[in-house]
Amino acid sequence: MKLKILILALILIATIGFVSADEDIHLSNISVPDNFDAFDEENYRSSVNGLEIFIDDFDHYEGPDAYEWDVEDNGFKNMSDRNYTVVPGEVKNTFNLNDELHQVKGCIELVEINGHKYSVSFWGKTGNNDDELMKNATETLKEFNKLNNLEPIDISTV
Repeated sequence: MKLKILILALILIATIGFVSADEDIHLSNISVPDNFDAFDEENYRSSVNGLEIFIDDFDHYEGPDAYEWDVEDNGFKNMSDRNYTVVPGEVKNTFNLNDELHQVKGCIELVEINGHKYSVSFWGKTGNNDDELMKNATETLKEFNKLNNLEPIDISTV
């Protein structure tokens, strides 16, 4: 239930950004692996392996603590108060994420699409075989990047 609320809140935030006049960005030309179906403009779900792909506008902040806010707000920073951890991923400039609060694991990366930065998460519910989940998430990330000719951006450069 909490995961659904979190996802709905993220979708609402992303939708507000996409609707605003200065953010006329369309992700309709994004390709996803064959076993994924869109359930809205920036979210895809696979019935085969249980993974989801979530594409979120990378919120950039201004001010002296901008970098800290950028990496935390967009899922690239450990947050002990929420039992959320990230570690370097198998693919350069990506991270493996573990969200114990919402019982999900996966990968996250920062990419540029149509001139704008996005955090892209590949994740699924934890359970019986977390090693297989992480393997599938990493392979999906690689395939997604290949299909869209994307390279993960070093988060420290934003």
